[in-house]
Amino acid sequence: MQKNKKEFFETGDEKGGREAEEYLKNNVKAHFQWKNAYLFHSKRVPFADEKNDTTGRSSGRREIDLIVLTPKMIHIIEAKNLSGTIRQDGNNWIHTKRSGESHTDPDPTIENKLKMQYLQKYLQANGCVLPNGFSEKFISQKVILMHHRVLVTDEIYRNPNVIMARDLKGYVAGMKTDVLLSRIFKSIIEKCLDSESAMIVTETLFDSMTQEAYTKIKDTIENLGTWDYLSLHGGQIIRGDVISLQFNDGTRNIFRKRADLRERVLFTWRRGKILPLLGILIRALFFRPLKSLGYAYFGTHTSSISLLSEAFVLFHRAGEKQPEKYNLINVNRIELG
Repeated sequence: MQKNKKEFFETGDEKGGREAEEYLKNNVKAHFQWKNAYLFHSKRVPFADEKNDTTGRSSGRREIDLIVLTPKMIHIIEAKNLSGTIRQDGNNWIHTKRSGESHTDPDPTIENKLKMQYLQKYLQANGCVLPNGFSEKFISQKVILMHHRVLVTDEIYRNPNVIMARDLKGYVAGMKTDVLLSRIFKSIIEKCLDSESAMIVTETLFDSMTQEAYTKIKDTIENLGTWDYLSLHGGQIIRGDVISLQFNDGTRNIFRKRADLRERVLFTWRRGKILPLLGILIRALFFRPLKSLGYAYFGTHTSSISLLSEAFVLFHRAGEKQPEKYNLINVNRIELG
C-alpha cells in the first residue's frame, strides 16, 4: 500500500469554494433564524425514478443551496456567483465570462422546479402533512445572481424567479451592525417575506401553515444531509458521497457502508519516504515486524490498518459519473455530511 502514496493539492478555485463551504458549516450550524423564519444551506434532497431529471440519473441526491422556511411558505433558492453576461437559449442559460469563454448550462429556474418536486415528496415521505394546494400556494423558487458585475438579457431580468444582487442591497445596507454573511442571509429572508406579502395583497392566495405542520417541516428539512468530504494528503479536500470503506486490521477484513460510519473518521499514517520505510524493513528483518501502517479512529473505537492490505474508501466525487477508489494511505480524514 506504501507505493500508492500520493499528494493531492488544491487549485485556487477549489480552495476558495471549499473555504466558503467550511465558513458556512462552522458559522451557520444547522440553520439560521430571523423573524420566525429559518434558512437552511447546502441541503441535499433524495430522488428516485425521475425520468425527467436533468442530470440523466434515475436516483441520487440533488443539492439545494438555500431553503427559507417561513410560517407561510417554503422558498427554494439557487445562488449563482457568475460575472460576465448571461442570455437565455430555450431551456438553457449561456454564460459568457469576461475572458470571452462561454458555456451552456440548464436554466436554473427549471432545475429548481424539479427540486421543488423532490422536496415535496421527501416531506410527504417523512410524515409531513402538507396543506391542500401545497405545490401551488406554499412553495416557491428563486435564483439569486450574487455577483454585482453580471449582465443579463431582458428575458432573464424580467423572470420573476430571478433576483439580482442589487435587489438585496437595500436590505443589506440597513443591517450595518451585523457581519456580512448574517446581513446577506437576513436580506434573503426579508426578500422572501416581502414577496409573500405582495402575493397576499395581489392574489390573497394563502393563510399560514399550522404550527404543528410548520415545526414538523422544519425538523424534517433540518435532518436532510449535506455533502461528505475527503481530506487528502497534500491538502486537497473534495466533496461528494462516501459509499463504503474497506481495509484489513491484520486479522480480518473490515467493510463498512456509509450508514455504519460516524460523523467523522480520522487516520494516522507512517508516510515517510526513506527513513521510516527503512525502519519498517529493519524491524521486519531483525526485530518484531510492524503489523500496521496506520490507524483509523471511529469515534471511541480504533482499528489498525494492515501494512499489506488493500485499503480504500469508495467515494463518488461531486460532478463525476462514477464513484472512485481512494487509497486510504492518501486520506487524512473523512467528514460525513
